[in-house]
Amino acid sequence: MRIVHTISGIEPESGGPTSALCGLVRAQAKLGHKPHIVGCWKFASSFKLADELRADGIDVTIVGPTRWPFYRHPDLGPSIEAAAADADLIHVHAMWDAVNHLSAVAARKLKKPYVWTPHGMLDRWNMRRNGLFKRACLAAFLRRDLNDATLLNVATDFEAENVARWKLRPPVFIKGFGLSDELLSADIPRGRYRQQIGLTSDVPMVLFLGRIQRGKGLETLIPALAALQHRDAVLVIAGPDEGTYRQQIESLIAAHGVTARVKFVGMISGASKLEALTDADVLAAPSAHENFGISVAEALALGTPVVVSDQVGLADFIREHDLGRVAPVEVAATAAALDVTLTRDEARSARSRTLARTAFAWPTIATAWMAEYARILDPTRG
Repeated sequence: MRIVHTISGIEPESGGPTSALCGLVRAQAKLGHKPHIVGCWKFASSFKLADELRADGIDVTIVGPTRWPFYRHPDLGPSIEAAAADADLIHVHAMWDAVNHLSAVAARKLKKPYVWTPHGMLDRWNMRRNGLFKRACLAAFLRRDLNDATLLNVATDFEAENVARWKLRPPVFIKGFGLSDELLSADIPRGRYRQQIGLTSDVPMVLFLGRIQRGKGLETLIPALAALQHRDAVLVIAGPDEGTYRQQIESLIAAHGVTARVKFVGMISGASKLEALTDADVLAAPSAHENFGISVAEALALGTPVVVSDQVGLADFIREHDLGRVAPVEVAATAAALDVTLTRDEARSARSRTLARTAFAWPTIATAWMAEYARILDPTRG
């Protein structure tokens, strides 16, 4: 089967949607299908990720640099049409950029079915950011684009509830994201990352893994760190800065008197990320919005305890299987959850590894997607 996947960003800095897309297309290719990514670039980039995908036998078309508004480019529409001309269907990822609308336009022109994964961008928190602009886009063209889709995909029941309020026509397919083969087969001894950043084994380590961006939870996590009973706990912040937001976070750190207990390590990936997750005593994700939570799933698969907010899509999975703590987006509740979780429960960690490595395996998820694509192309399959 030939599937064209379209997305606004193909650089690792683009975050969760790009990571999820890459995992899906690699798994689809391993199943013998022909995925083709049409992506854009906004930032200065080495295009290393695109080169790695091509080395795996996956076609990648990159258009750019795209420009605001809508991160548009004159070659974008023609590139999508060219890739989709002999495709069976188009799979649209994320929202709010020209690539999303032009994918729907191309699908209608070529009479191709298309499915849409908004990656949490229709939830309440995201819709409050630049809300007037987003509602204007919905009114002008995006509502029609979404309604013309054959299927909408959400990662969790939590995201499905957020999407339902828009009363869109397509049926909803709930299917989350998977984890890399590298992670699922990982057996990493503890201590490597701590040694790298100068942290001894006896210091409680809280890890934040994600973009330094408003709403990702640092506004709650910093004062929670100051309120911990574990007064020696250190917070490691791993992720790229969103604009100048790190400066605001550094001011918050100083105001709470925890400068000596916070380490910024920048964006980490590959083996370094797995080692950091392994060495952490707890992964903290007190986000105000997260349709799924890739870093949370990664931590669970490595047996690392997690503390998440009740706005993280995987919160129900964590509650159901007792794999960590779920707290409201409040400082006192987050601090209490961290204090309890910093005492590692080895039985829970073992159960976490087993459950997460089964639930978040890309081959299983990709197989389910291929069955869904086949049903779209031939409704008689049922």
